[in-house]
Amino acid sequence: MRTIQLFGLRVPFLVLLLITFGAGDAALASKYKVLYGFSGGVDGGGLYSGVIIDASDNLYGGTVGGGDGGGGTIYQLQRQPDGSWVKIVIHDLDFHTEGGNPNNGMVFDPAGNLYGTMEDGGPQQFGGVFQLVPNPDGPWTLNLLYDIGSFTGLTLDAAGNLYGLGLGAFELSPTPDGWTYQQIYGFTGDNDAGGFYSPMILDRAGNLYGTAQYGGNHGPPCVGAAGCGVVFKLHPNGDGSWTGHILHKFAAWLYDGQYSIGGVVRDAAGNLYGTTEQGGSHRTKSGSCELGCGTIYKLSRKPDGHWKETILYNFPHFKDGLFPVAGPTLDGDGNLYGTASFGGDSNCGCGVVYKMTHNPDDTWTYSVLHRIHQGEGNGPVAPLVMDKKGNLYGTTVTGGPGGKGVVFKITP
Repeated sequence: MRTIQLFGLRVPFLVLLLITFGAGDAALASKYKVLYGFSGGVDGGGLYSGVIIDASDNLYGGTVGGGDGGGGTIYQLQRQPDGSWVKIVIHDLDFHTEGGNPNNGMVFDPAGNLYGTMEDGGPQQFGGVFQLVPNPDGPWTLNLLYDIGSFTGLTLDAAGNLYGLGLGAFELSPTPDGWTYQQIYGFTGDNDAGGFYSPMILDRAGNLYGTAQYGGNHGPPCVGAAGCGVVFKLHPNGDGSWTGHILHKFAAWLYDGQYSIGGVVRDAAGNLYGTTEQGGSHRTKSGSCELGCGTIYKLSRKPDGHWKETILYNFPHFKDGLFPVAGPTLDGDGNLYGTASFGGDSNCGCGVVYKMTHNPDDTWTYSVLHRIHQGEGNGPVAPLVMDKKGNLYGTTVTGGPGGKGVVFKITP
């Protein structure tokens, strides 16, 4: 079961999602629609990962529980001509023979195959990396590429290589005889990075960027000596080796962010944007925000090669959201979209969907697109995805009509 660091304790998400708060105002009117509510039965339940979109605007994702095989499900939501959506389970994961808990998102290759990871179960009981090949006549075919899983989703390069984060950073490369696994970088934990939850991103030069919940070696207010997390870069050297660089250590100053669980996105100028689940300038003497309610940050490269952090937003109070676990999504105009996993509706505390507008004078404006109401879902912890028309799609871990999470659509 996935856990996160909250209030100095490492606690399961599903326990945290039972917490409610009693302050705030009414939610904003918005175009929010639940596309499907999961029941936890044969359809699956527990949506820690988001969805991805194919060329026909169908959505794909995974559930950590339910299904016939006990390992969760891989599902498709087919968009219908009348605007409705039909859910199809494209694969039931058998926990013992294939693996389970596919909670890290998936990627498509150009041929339409899906790739993802499982955190546990399978032949070695350590999860695995899988490929799903579409079958027009029925369920998709699952191929287990490697029988040790990843703590994050995967990144695909132009040559078809897959990159992920487990005990270290690894590469899976396709060959005529199958797939070859190679660890490309070994993290040491406290000194650089540890605790990975989100996939890395790739730039045109082949560099990988990611975040870690721990590492950086900054002490208080961080828990223990492991640090409050880092943003890192992995650089290929051309001889098969890779070099790691720490771009920022969180809690570098008193009101810096802490615990960057979500990954980063990169704009055309090479700037990186992300969130921290805690930290920032808004803190309470006791209660939910003793360590800060979370931040949205930007990292920009300076002429000397070092990176400068700018806090774009400090989450201030319950009604506008708390604890942004998921990283942001970037649109073509340079605006950011994301979710806060708690807060919003005073009767629910089920989370919010937000927009960070990038203004012409290079300032930023935060606005709440939707406060999730009771019955609409609970706990959005995965990044949003945007279609060609600017519609946003996301998931919640629990809640909704079936109680076990939803896929939702929101039109900004």
